[in-house]
Amino acid sequence: MGGRGRNDGRSIRAARVAPDHGTGGMAPLKNAAAWKAEVAGELARLRRRTLDIVEPLSEDVLARQACDFLSPLSWDLGHLASFEELWLVKRVRGVSAGLETAYDALEMPRSQRAELKLPSKAAVVARLDAVREQALEVLANIDGGQADPLLRDGYVYWMVIQHEAQHQETMLQSLDLRAAGPPLRGGEGRAAAPPAVPGPPDDCARVRVTGGEFRMGTDDRSRAYDNERPARAVEVGDFAIDRYPASNRRWLDFIDDGGYRRPEIWSEGGRRWLEESSTRHPQGWVEAPDGWQLRRFGRLRPVEAAEPVQHICYWEAEAFARWRGGRLPDEAEWEKAATDPAYGLEHLLGSVYQWTRSPLAPYPGFEPFPYPEYSQVFFGDTYRVLRGSSWAADPVLWRPTYRNWDLPQRRQIFAGVRVAYAAG
Repeated sequence: MGGRGRNDGRSIRAARVAPDHGTGGMAPLKNAAAWKAEVAGELARLRRRTLDIVEPLSEDVLARQACDFLSPLSWDLGHLASFEELWLVKRVRGVSAGLETAYDALEMPRSQRAELKLPSKAAVVARLDAVREQALEVLANIDGGQADPLLRDGYVYWMVIQHEAQHQETMLQSLDLRAAGPPLRGGEGRAAAPPAVPGPPDDCARVRVTGGEFRMGTDDRSRAYDNERPARAVEVGDFAIDRYPASNRRWLDFIDDGGYRRPEIWSEGGRRWLEESSTRHPQGWVEAPDGWQLRRFGRLRPVEAAEPVQHICYWEAEAFARWRGGRLPDEAEWEKAATDPAYGLEHLLGSVYQWTRSPLAPYPGFEPFPYPEYSQVFFGDTYRVLRGSSWAADPVLWRPTYRNWDLPQRRQIFAGVRVAYAAG
C-alpha cells in the first residue's frame, strides 16, 4: 500500500479497467490445491506488508494515537489478529463467536482505544503468527467449494485478505499525520508516494460521456463486498468528466485565485467547515518562502505540480469543482466513465480516491453479508462515497466497483477529486 506505491506492475489507465459483473476474474474452483496455494500466498504477502509497515516503529509510535478518529497502530495489529481468528479459525470451523470487545470496532470507539492496555509489538506479532498458524491448519482441511456462502469460492478468505489491506491503509494514514520521526524503512519503502506521473498530464483534458443504460455494480460473490452488489441496470444522462484527477498545479491555481476565501463557491456545509477549521490548503501542505512544501510521513518535500492533489475533504472537492465550472460526479457517472475504456480516463486505480456526491446507500436488492457492521450501519446521508483506490491501497482492492466512504470533513484519507461537467 520502492517509494512509488505498491502498483505491482498494474496499469492505472482506464483501458485496463474492465466491468466486473461476474466472478471478479476468479474462475470457479477446479483445483483445491491451487486455490489453497493462491489464498495462502496472498495471506502471506499481505502479512509481509503489514510487518514491513510496523517493523521500524518504536513501541511509543505504535501506542500513540495520531488523532481521535484513527486507532493506535498497536490496536490495528491486535484487531487484525482477532478478526482473522474469528473468521478463519472459529467461523470456518462452525463456531459461533464474535470479536473480542477490545478489538470490536463498534464496541470500542476510536476515541477510547488509546486508553486500553495494548500488547507490546513482540506480543502482538507473536499472536498474529499463532493465529495464522491455526488459520493455515484449518485451510488445509477444507475444499473451498462448500455450499456455505461463507466458504464458497473462498469468500471468507478474500474478505480477511482485503480487511488487512484496508487496515494497512488506515495505518499509513496515521503515520502520514505524524509531524516527524525516523524514516519508515519498510513502510516508506513500500508506500511513500503516489505512482510516478509519466510526464506532465493534460489536466485540462475532458471527455464527453454518452448517456444511456449501463450495468452498475457486480454479482461477484468471491471477492466483492456486500455493498457492491447486486449488479443492475442504471440510466445516466450525458455528461463530461476530467480525464485526470485534479493535479497539485490546478489546486495551486485554486489557492491563488482565492478559492478558500470565496464563499460563493462553497456550499452551506462547506462554509461551516471552512469557518470551523480555518483551513486554507490541503492537509500536509506547508507554505515556505521558496514555495509550497508537502509533509509526507514526517518529511518535507516540494509539492510536485503533476501529482494528483490529495488529502482534501469532500467540502474542498465540492468547492473546487464549482470553481472549475463543474460539480462532483455521482457514483453511477464515475463507474460508467471508468468501466468503458473508450473514454480513456487515467489514474483511476492506484492513484487517489475520488470524492463523489453520492451518500453511502444500499443498492436495490442489497443483502448484508456476512455481517451488517461492514457497511449497513453506515448507510444514510452522513457519509459520502469515494471511488477508485489510492496509491496506499494494496492492489487486492483495485476494482471499479469498490466503494470507500468517509465523513465529508475528513482529510486523512488519500483522496482527491475528478470534476464532472454538463455535457455542453
